[in-house]
Amino acid sequence: MLVEERNTAKPIVACYAGETANGVHDVFGAVSRDEGQTWHITNLSESADKSSFTHANGTPSYGHCRKPVFQVKGNRIFVVWSSRYAAEGAPRYELEGDPHNMGLNEEEPQNWQREEEAPETLVGQQSVDYTDMGFSAIGEVAYSAVWACRGVIVTKSMTAWLNAGYSAGDIVWFQPERLTSGVRDANQLFAGGAGSAGFALTWQEDPLGLRPGKADGPGHGWGGAITSNATDIWYSYITWADMLKTPSPIPGPGEGRPLVSEQMALPVRISDNVDQNTGGARPNCFLQAYASPTDENPCAKSAWAMIAYTERRTNPLGKQEPMGPASVDEGKNVMYHTFEFTKPLANSEDSDANVRAGNIVNLQRTDADGTPLWLTDWSGNYILDEEGEKMPAYYNCRRPRLIMQGKSAVGGSKTVMLMIYKAGLGDCGHGSDILMRRCVVAGDGNPYKFENFQPGEQNLSSTTVTQMGFAGLRALEWEQTVENLGDNPEDNDLDDARAHRGAIRGDFVAFGYTYTPNLEMSKKGYDTYNFYLRRSFDGGQTWTTDPEGTTAVEHTENFYNACSLDSYQVTTSYGPGVNVFEPARNMSLVTVSEADIANEAVQTVIEPRLVAVPGSITITKPSPDDPCKKEPTGYAEDVQDPNVFYMTWATKYFFTDVEGKAHYSFTRDRGQTLGRWEFDSLSGDLSPDVREAECQIRMTPDGSKFYAAWLEETDSGSDIVFRRILPGEFLSIQPNPPIASIDSPVSDVTINAGAPVDFAGSVTNGTLPLTFGWDFGGGAPSLAVEDPGPVIFETAGTYVVTFKVADSEGLESSASVTVTVASGPVAPVDGDLNGDGEVDGVDGALLMAALGACEGEDGGGYIPEADYGGVEGCIDPVDYGIWRSYYTAVVHE
Repeated sequence: MLVEERNTAKPIVACYAGETANGVHDVFGAVSRDEGQTWHITNLSESADKSSFTHANGTPSYGHCRKPVFQVKGNRIFVVWSSRYAAEGAPRYELEGDPHNMGLNEEEPQNWQREEEAPETLVGQQSVDYTDMGFSAIGEVAYSAVWACRGVIVTKSMTAWLNAGYSAGDIVWFQPERLTSGVRDANQLFAGGAGSAGFALTWQEDPLGLRPGKADGPGHGWGGAITSNATDIWYSYITWADMLKTPSPIPGPGEGRPLVSEQMALPVRISDNVDQNTGGARPNCFLQAYASPTDENPCAKSAWAMIAYTERRTNPLGKQEPMGPASVDEGKNVMYHTFEFTKPLANSEDSDANVRAGNIVNLQRTDADGTPLWLTDWSGNYILDEEGEKMPAYYNCRRPRLIMQGKSAVGGSKTVMLMIYKAGLGDCGHGSDILMRRCVVAGDGNPYKFENFQPGEQNLSSTTVTQMGFAGLRALEWEQTVENLGDNPEDNDLDDARAHRGAIRGDFVAFGYTYTPNLEMSKKGYDTYNFYLRRSFDGGQTWTTDPEGTTAVEHTENFYNACSLDSYQVTTSYGPGVNVFEPARNMSLVTVSEADIANEAVQTVIEPRLVAVPGSITITKPSPDDPCKKEPTGYAEDVQDPNVFYMTWATKYFFTDVEGKAHYSFTRDRGQTLGRWEFDSLSGDLSPDVREAECQIRMTPDGSKFYAAWLEETDSGSDIVFRRILPGEFLSIQPNPPIASIDSPVSDVTINAGAPVDFAGSVTNGTLPLTFGWDFGGGAPSLAVEDPGPVIFETAGTYVVTFKVADSEGLESSASVTVTVASGPVAPVDGDLNGDGEVDGVDGALLMAALGACEGEDGGGYIPEADYGGVEGCIDPVDYGIWRSYYTAVVHE
């Protein structure tokens, strides 16, 4: 079925790591300009056949790349990854004369690998030998360095790129850039981006190399959660203005990838662990844009950076002296930093204060009565810090996630961000709950500052067991009530929650996680994890049904028989209304039976995703009153529907550890109903030989188009698979009439007889092919084109010019403008830059386009008539101010 035809397209971008030379991985960028039908793939890293390090046994260490992450904002793409190749790449620290350690000099000894080492002992890339740790098959591994690559989608306004031979819509990848030297081992990169502001990334660096884990949790044990002392969190950024700078001339198509002429900012430590007996891990980095106008650019933006990570605590008594029952031995805290993204060492108030110690987000533990707990030894004596103060006891907290929105998007709750994280008494492999803290807009300045976090934590995953079985070892039935929001993680020591995800739109919050009521049973394959959904309609203050809903919501839950390992299902309705508590809803409903256990067919849910639709897509159309004015694109799919979000998850067979299928669902009414009650496999291929996992999803702002890419594995290998889905619930056979508009002139004009007027039109929507017609009201012959260009009016008079368009379905649209042709010369008018006798938005647009242009420069752009004052021979903000006075005088006549 043909859904629509268009003459414009939005590129789809995907990045992934794939095996190439020497059995190692390169990073690839894939771009589609036809909705995923075809893909243009580029090797971004080109390092698999390169080596910058030789192992002790004489073999080369090739440039294996890991875990690319990327951001796309506007027409700009930012990709980062880690690689064992640590040469070339023109890092800024080398260009600034510091070849050892990322631009940090001897005046800052705390920033060297170890404080006691002199800089000259640091000789570049290091390695770690895992043989002595019991991993002889792995052996020696070179440290990884951080790499970045920029990409751009060429637009009609990028004159220099068009002059180099590119066409609008072309995707150009720059040469990759290296940020670090491999003197420490880089891992867990995370990228953030903010349109018109820039991009940033964080990562962790372990001076002793990536530490092997125990694989007691859901991971494989090599994810970087365990760190050495002095493992710090690092940060770098690039501004919007600097991102696309490249040496002149720009190489044309087929002439090689362009270089960057403005490198990423020198990496800096965000944490302060180099002098501490601790280490940071798994940073998250987000940017949120805000208006930051300048004299040169009234539309300039900057961004707030929000960074969260875990930081390991150490036993103050030493490893040979265990702490008491009220203590958590070597747990982790959730740390938080925020700052203007180009000033990582300044606090949220833009002072010179150093914030690298960060703020602890998780709260001090309390007993059942709310009394704070303090660290004690086994004799019950308080453990004191260096200043003689009692040390607070914390839960072991990790895996922070930020759910955020812009300040202008908040609702009545003023919730601008939610911090969610795992918390429990034990470490990896032990049960934990998901806790949450709210951040609200308060006062001026950075809305995400730590002071805006509200008191208290909510427990979003805890339940109360209502029936036990198997001699008290298994929860058979349970419930979740409003009282569970105040639970401590140890109140239910049977369950476990993980893989938390969420989204916020105004006051509406959708929150998801995987949960098992019986952790120990699930480790043996006798229970399973399912994907659960929770909803809040007041910014995370309460968790209820939709207060504006009109129908009940049905929840189905799996419970267990007392005399067997089989499960059964119970459905409960929760009615609409104000303050009707709603527990978490089981979305995946994966069950366990004795037959599944006997046949080793027990499945469990892994890798859930919950993604809300992005913001509306707009185009910039400056006006004299608002040089930053945004207007809709004209496409319905580009308008955000905040009620829509999508969910996906995959399954894995417990006994074989083999992935199963990926599934998806969506809602158009904030979770009240779902578009797919019977969840479909993403690929539609039900063969057990095709395994799906690691799904990433995006959608159009209205949710009508859903794009998914995932890892598909068979016995012969693995591939990255893409699928576009157009859910039938969004499709309609409604007419899609064309919308005609006149782009030039943008308003009525007055000219001299014999003078030209430049005409151009555009059309949105409609069914192709389109037909065009221009009727000049008798002042000139009619034309059947979309953009007539200059048209001369020879005779004085007033002419109504009409642009008409019709589509193949016979639907029509038109737009008109009036041209007045004077019988005599039109007197010059101050502020009239196009000679039409009017001071209007056309003149303002011409002046805005000419800002910064100077007489005699290549490429033109200089308008002598607009050079009123300021710097002679250049168009600058002074000229714009004078023109504004002319325009204002005309408007207020």
